[in-house]
Amino acid sequence: MPHEASHSAEYGGVPLRGLPFNLVAVAGAENPLPAPVHLVRLDTDNAVWVGGQDAVITLKAVPGFKLEVKAGSVTFPDGKKSGKLSVTPVNADKVPMPPPNGMQPQFIVTIQPAGARFDPPARITLPNVDGRKPGAQVELYSFDHDLEEFVAVGLGTVSADGRVIESNPGVGVIKAGWFCGSPPADPGCVCNCGDCEVCLDGCACVPTGGNLDSADGKADGKDEDVVAFKTGGTTVNFTGTATGSNCDYDYNWDFGDGGTSNEQNPTHTYKDPEPKEYKVSLKVKCKKCSSAEKTDTIKVTLFKLKLKAVAFKDSLEIYKDVVGSAELIPVGDLGQPVWKDDNLDGMPEVNERIGYVSGKPVQLTAKFQIQPALSSPAEKVAIKAEGPDSLTFKASGLTLSGQEATFPVTSSDNPLPKQKTKFYNPMSIDWSLSTDGTAYVPIGTSTHKTYVTLSEKSTDTGSIYLTTLHLAVSNDGATDKTQAFLKSWQFFASQNLYTWDERSLYYYMLNHGFDTCATGIESLLTSDTASGGCSAFGVLLQEVLGINGINTEGFSVAANDKSSFLVKNWQFVESAMAGAVEGCQQELKLSEGGRGMVPAFPGDKYGDMLSEPGIPGQGEGQVTPSEKVFINHFLVKANTPGVGGPYFDASYGVTYTDAHDFQEKAIDGFTKLDCTRVNSHGKVETYIGVRKTPSPKLGDMFTFSK
Repeated sequence: MPHEASHSAEYGGVPLRGLPFNLVAVAGAENPLPAPVHLVRLDTDNAVWVGGQDAVITLKAVPGFKLEVKAGSVTFPDGKKSGKLSVTPVNADKVPMPPPNGMQPQFIVTIQPAGARFDPPARITLPNVDGRKPGAQVELYSFDHDLEEFVAVGLGTVSADGRVIESNPGVGVIKAGWFCGSPPADPGCVCNCGDCEVCLDGCACVPTGGNLDSADGKADGKDEDVVAFKTGGTTVNFTGTATGSNCDYDYNWDFGDGGTSNEQNPTHTYKDPEPKEYKVSLKVKCKKCSSAEKTDTIKVTLFKLKLKAVAFKDSLEIYKDVVGSAELIPVGDLGQPVWKDDNLDGMPEVNERIGYVSGKPVQLTAKFQIQPALSSPAEKVAIKAEGPDSLTFKASGLTLSGQEATFPVTSSDNPLPKQKTKFYNPMSIDWSLSTDGTAYVPIGTSTHKTYVTLSEKSTDTGSIYLTTLHLAVSNDGATDKTQAFLKSWQFFASQNLYTWDERSLYYYMLNHGFDTCATGIESLLTSDTASGGCSAFGVLLQEVLGINGINTEGFSVAANDKSSFLVKNWQFVESAMAGAVEGCQQELKLSEGGRGMVPAFPGDKYGDMLSEPGIPGQGEGQVTPSEKVFINHFLVKANTPGVGGPYFDASYGVTYTDAHDFQEKAIDGFTKLDCTRVNSHGKVETYIGVRKTPSPKLGDMFTFSK
């Protein structure tokens, strides 16, 4: 009956693997073994831990042998998924189980521990010691301890050089144990070919050349053209690839600026500060088995952006008042930008002032010159503009090509500060560009003198002129209407008003009378003399205040008896008509037609009245206005609490509480038109008399009317 026998021992302290096999014993008779049983000494010193990750077991004494075990593919007999695995070569005549079909393989290994299973199969590579021909299909065998026989597990293929047999895809060791390949049916041979030879049928080594099919160079990942913003030292990453067979590659780069490299994937820094195009070439040579070479060329364009124009949208409509005209400053149109630098030298030929209401976002757009022009687009470009008070403008995903690039109309991330007048003198906007979305490099700065009003203008305010805006905002920092009123009034109270471009404004400039002085705001601001009357200055104050949403009222001042009044100071000289009725004792002589004081009389003596310096009117260095005799005057009444007045005289820069205060501060006398006398020819004639200002009750002499 059959019995299972096994043996386990040590030899020199080294564990010997137990070998189970079946014996058929006959009772009452000697039962000799058919052959000696050899216990294999396992190579545990070179055992490899498998299971947790991909592992490869090789044999130092057997070049070409390889067992590949995938992570998680092994299950040991005790059920564990990881452990040590060993491979030990075995002499063919020491294998206790004879291979099937009379095979006599020359190379057999034992994979231990026996019974370990592999799913998927562990791919195996055996040395071709049996001399199978290149490309031959070889049956692979493994001893199945469960079946107690060698079984075929699949096919392997002899390599092109005839050196090894590689198990075909999906084929390999399924169970650990004895393993071998089948010997050839006919006599085989083994090729020992060199690097540039192949083994052919008949086991002959013949020379073979290397093949170089293609070479491909890329710059920053692009095949044809790479674009990068030039910052005085732009670094470009190059990669080279080649395809072919039996050919080790030699890479040679020429970067187009004199720089070269023999690396496959070099980096190169272009140091020329000027933007330009570079022709870059990659030459790949076969340095084994062939002298073949391939060349690929790419274009590297290093460009700059130069700020050319800036325009703002949704800004205030502003008329630029200069001598002779008041034209509307264009907004939101790159065809007529407020900032323009055609020479690209940072010194703009056009740089207009702009205005916004506080608390509003700023919108702008810009145009850039691309140097050199891009024949291939620069994609995924980001442009950023940063101004004061956290004003930031961003546009990303831009594609740049050709000669010009446009920054689209973009609103600031944050609005302007709320409820505060501000004069940015100037607002500097720093422009920068990124080609990777993270690192930004500067590409220019634009500066804009910018006015920010306290609020929307009042409904009865007319056109905004640069000068009215300047007087409303440039003394900035107001956070409410009272502060805004007082800050603007400071300009008028100085009695030295200037336009935005520093032209002095005059209230009846020297030698300029009623006929040559402006009566309206635009004529005052655009006149070559900048000389105006009381109505021009009064409306000017109202318009300045209205820009910040401050409502006012205009008042006309006239004597109750319709007579003209003399603004201080006047001296009443001794007259030959001392005996005349009151008001006719001094004569006032005026210019031809009796309209005014221009042209001035010699010695400033107008009949019996001597004009002396009095209340200075507006104007640089002006002591006394040319006209001092009026039939009416213009005042502005404030409706804003806390500003004083309430009557503001923009012509003289003074304030009055009421009509009586006006009379006390400003008036020296009144005219009397019905004075008569007999001349030297005995004829009665009329003349203008003057009576001194009395001290009547409050408002007796004047009426303030809207």
